Amino acid sequence: MLCTGGFWEDVVNVLERSGIDSRRVYVSGGTALAMYLSTQGQRLAWSAQDTDLFIERDARGVAADMSSLLAAAPPAWCVSEVKGRIRAVLPNAPSVDFCFPVAGHGSIEEWVGSFDISVCKVYFCLAMWRAPEYTFVDTAREDIAARRMRVAPVLVEMMRTGIAVVPDRYVNKKMARVYKYMKRGFTAVADDMYSSAMDPDQNADWESSSDDAIVIAATLMRSK
Repeated sequence: MLCTGGFWEDVVNVLERSGIDSRRVYVSGGTALAMYLSTQGQRLAWSAQDTDLFIERDARGVAADMSSLLAAAPPAWCVSEVKGRIRAVLPNAPSVDFCFPVAGHGSIEEWVGSFDISVCKVYFCLAMWRAPEYTFVDTAREDIAARRMRVAPVLVEMMRTGIAVVPDRYVNKKMARVYKYMKRGFTAVADDMYSSAMDPDQNADWESSSDDAIVIAATLMRSK
């Protein structure tokens, strides 16, 4: 599913009703990557299934932002809250993860800098969705151009040795993401900088039933 103009307008309207200025909201990850690639003349065979929106803190605080956003969500949205995030499942549109600052990730640069795949380290301000100005963190711009993604060395080693599955849901989840981006045309390369992404204490990943489905699919792919 694509993020159309109507989708962005709906999201901005809900944020405005909640008192959250779209100028402190940032689109990141796979959605920002897909939109950037489209500006480079690439016709993609894939689209992001969910959209990560990072909401920077202001004077009223995270708790007030989250409660106001939950109250402003339309009845048609199925919303849930966990680990400093609000996930909204929208009818006939990509789902949205509203991500709020956590310890160590207080700014958009810190948040995106913690991502586990280099080509996902791109973002833009939601207020500029009609004509985004993209910001790239670390090696994201050159990695996107080279169609390579830097990931934790342990994941590349798992692929090299043909390990089908390990008794660790978190590791399998990371492998699932690597395989997803391989299917999107990126080659995985090992980079020690991404080793910290394998520590669940350093990464407040969203837990959902869709994550389980991704892990199962990746496990089946590796066992073939």
